[in-house]
Parts: sequence; structure tokens; C-alpha cells
Amino acid sequence: MYNNNLAILHRLLEGYEGSFNVYRDIESLDFVAQAHFHSKTEKYVLTKSAKLWGVETNEYVFFANAENLSVKDWSHICDKTIEEGLKLVKPNSEHMCSYITLVLITDNVDGDCIKKIKKASFSKMYKFSLQGWATLHTAVIIPTKKTIITNYAGKALCKQLARYL
Repeated sequence: MYNNNLAILHRLLEGYEGSFNVYRDIESLDFVAQAHFHSKTEKYVLTKSAKLWGVETNEYVFFANAENLSVKDWSHICDKTIEEGLKLVKPNSEHMCSYITLVLITDNVDGDCIKKIKKASFSKMYKFSLQGWATLHTAVIIPTKKTIITNYAGKALCKQLARYL
């Protein structure tokens, strides 16, 4: 990974630290860092013992890097992100949604891989959505071209990540 990519990763992690719990020194062959966000909102009537409702929202961000990204590499890292993300999702009656997000920094992307990135999708419902759902967001950052490629669900990431290029 070039120094520029490391600098972008460092800035990204610093930006995420404002709202997320960031884990930099993880023991993973696939990811260089993770960030977790948890939000819980509750509504009460007069006292906390009379709770009307509660809603949990989570996001689990996995940061990875690759010198050159091929279709095979993309499939592997995408599958690994889903696998690791689903281990963190804890469905319950108040769970609304969990976003599993992959942010990958690379120097070069194969042409066929761009199509795969844009078409990447995954979602899972828990007890017919009564216990929420999980969905995949992906973003591939190519600093040398000042480009960010996302899947459809991850489009909102583009604006957010662009300031770190």
C-alpha cells in the first residue's frame, strides 16, 4: 500500500472516531481496521418502567486494502465482510437495522471488477423483519484516480468518503 493510501486510511479512521468505536489493531488477514456504531432510541410514558417502544440501529464498517483488485479478490473480501458482519448483528424485538459496510482502498481495479462492485448486494431479514434486517454497503476508493465506486445501497457513502481523498 502506498503512503498516500495509508494517509487516506488514517484520515478515514480519524473521521470515524467521532461517532464510531474504531478498532485499529485487529488480528485479521482481510481487514486493517473496523468501526462499530450503535444507536438506541426509546420512548417512555411518565417513567422508564413504562416503555412504549425502542429502536436499535447499528453499523459495522470493515476497512481493507489491496494493491490490485481483481474479481476473485473482490468476491473474497465481500463474502468475508458479510460473514464477519453477520456475526456482530444481534437481532431482537427492538433491532431495526444493521448496516454492514466495506470500505476498500486500492491502487487499481480490473475492468470486470467495477461491474461486480456496483452490483454487490446482500440483505437479510430477521423473523420476517419483525426483528429487523441487515444490508451490505460497499465503497472502493481509488486514490490515484480520485474515484469512489459504490454499490447501489452504498451511494450515500460517496459524498461522505470524498472529503478524505
